[in-house]
Order: sequence, then C-alpha cells, then structure tokens
Amino acid sequence: MTVRHVVVWNLKGDSDEEKRQRFESLKPKLDALAGIVPGLLSLSVNYSTGPNPKNWDMCLISDHESWEALDTYANHPDHLTVAAFVSENVTSRAGADFDISTA
Repeated sequence: MTVRHVVVWNLKGDSDEEKRQRFESLKPKLDALAGIVPGLLSLSVNYSTGPNPKNWDMCLISDHESWEALDTYANHPDHLTVAAFVSENVTSRAGADFDISTA
C-alpha cells in the first residue's frame, strides 16, 4: 500500500517576492525530512507559479509506505519542529491523505 499526503498552504506576505522568500526558507527544511523519517518514500515541495490568483502558494506531496508510516511521519520530532516553523509562515493550510495503491 502507498499513502499519499498532500498539503497546500497560503504564505504570509503582501507580495509574490515576499511569499517566495518565505517559501525558499521553508523548502530546505521540508526537503530534509525525506532522509530522516522512516517509511517516507518520496517528498516534493513546490511553489505555485501558475497565473490563477485563487491557487494556493505552496504544495507538499509525500508518499508513505502505509497509514502507520504516515502516522510516524506526522509525529516524528523533526516533522513536528518543521511543522511549527511552517505554521509561523503561513496564513492557511489544507490537506488530504489517500491510498494511491488502489487508484
């Protein structure tokens, strides 16, 4: 089974430049989780560059070995540290988790 975890955020900031700077400070911290958390198969963090102003600013997509591995990720001390830093830099968050092995 593979579980996909998708999170989108809107970043604090009044301009695209300010939001992009926040993204650039967040991305390396999120990327680093890929080499640390057991059961994390892949992780991608991207800044939205599309023209639609209704889109979210930033997206994380990660794949995990199982629901248990996703729970390990969610409660891992390094993830909790990064999540707190992310929370300080965003105005809103949405997420979804689903089993992609049955898609």
